[in-house]
Amino acid sequence: MLLRERISEILDYINGYDSYLDHNKKLLDIHQGNLRPYVEKDLESCLSKEYYAKMKDRLIIINILQRFIDKVSKVYALTPMRTVKKTSASDEKLLEFYENKFDMNVNMNDADEYANLFKGYLLDPYIDENEPQLRVSPFDRFLVKSDSSKNPLKTDLLIKFMGEKAVKVEDKRQRLGYRTEMREVFYLYTDEEFLAIDDRGDIYEEGMRDQDGTNIFGIIPAFYGFRSRIDLIPRQDTDLLGITKIIPVLLSDLSGAVLFQCFSIMYGVDVDAENLVMSPNAFWSFKSDPTSDRQPTVGVIKPEADIDKVLNFIMQVFTLWLESKGIKIGAVGQMDGANAANGISKIIDEMDTTELKKLNIKAFKRDEERFWQVLKSIHNTWVTQGLLTGHPKFSEAFEVGIDFDEPVVVTDREKEVRTVSLEVDAGFLYPEKAIRKLYPDAEEDEIAKHLEFYEQGANVDGEMAEDDDTNIEEV
Repeated sequence: MLLRERISEILDYINGYDSYLDHNKKLLDIHQGNLRPYVEKDLESCLSKEYYAKMKDRLIIINILQRFIDKVSKVYALTPMRTVKKTSASDEKLLEFYENKFDMNVNMNDADEYANLFKGYLLDPYIDENEPQLRVSPFDRFLVKSDSSKNPLKTDLLIKFMGEKAVKVEDKRQRLGYRTEMREVFYLYTDEEFLAIDDRGDIYEEGMRDQDGTNIFGIIPAFYGFRSRIDLIPRQDTDLLGITKIIPVLLSDLSGAVLFQCFSIMYGVDVDAENLVMSPNAFWSFKSDPTSDRQPTVGVIKPEADIDKVLNFIMQVFTLWLESKGIKIGAVGQMDGANAANGISKIIDEMDTTELKKLNIKAFKRDEERFWQVLKSIHNTWVTQGLLTGHPKFSEAFEVGIDFDEPVVVTDREKEVRTVSLEVDAGFLYPEKAIRKLYPDAEEDEIAKHLEFYEQGANVDGEMAEDDDTNIEEV
């Protein structure tokens, strides 16, 4: 069925993912730094107007999402090696050209972040003034659809959201016979067709300029990477947004409690309040009512919140959430008022993402190999159509192999030295092996110097120990 005949179906499909896309927009907005409005909305909905008005300027906005995503998105931290599998001088030059022109490692790091944020991303090559460019789109600016009953993970339709555009709408009441209004515009791609429409189902004529509806590439001219083995559009980790908001909400609750527990509440029973004046040198005198057997009294109520317990609760919740993601956390100790400022930061610093990085490397190795095949078709079409000049085509045998460095567990240097030292002292590890373990990249002459220095220290310690024994005996 032609795309023009499926417009109503496609618009219904887009509308069906409104909440999905809205969720992703919120994640992206917060990841870019705009967390405060979401915390304010949550607090305003559960607090009284009077209380919220007093503490809204004391909100503690800590954006863990930025630090978390940055910590787990390290696949491209070290430059991977890309090679042409079947050696070809022409293909190798083109590969190097695109690596530089696309700034591949920077853009793929963005893709890594989006994969951790949304479980999906889009690599969208395009031509701008005879120069190839690469756009990495987050998963709030496109949708994909499969029409296959045999392989529901195959992308048969790409829907790109082009934003609001000025559209001419027929209006006989206007002198020109039309008026202009803003509508959402979508570009639709299949392997065979291209169609530009707006959110009312009308053809977007500006997008179809110089187009006859044929997809000149013969494939969908973009690569969709996703992290699911059962769904083309991955199911969202809704806990990511929840934990991002709840931590500043809880910390802001504490901030409000601190504000109000700083002030004591004074109360009086059978007291004539008109004669009570608050001042440093004030003296209050109370007389009992002779007709009453009750004595006038004044008391103080001091509100108290157990801040340390709440802070530790927040830390334990965050740690548990990270563990549920398969991320190991080292010992971070107790968080209290003294170290609250860096408590969350310390947890993130202690995260061991090695296993997660290994899984991500496998996924991106597969993704990049497929992307370069898509780019081969796109590039060859650009050259054929004269959209890109001065470059040969990729050969039919062109394939890219990509190798990443093996992730290394980052250990605390002090802990590592202490552990090795204990092994040497216990006799399980001889000194030279210990030195090689602590300095794996050291040259032989440097190893020899370390060993000599160690032996001199050991001899000095031994001599001191003997002197101590002698002194004891003499005494």
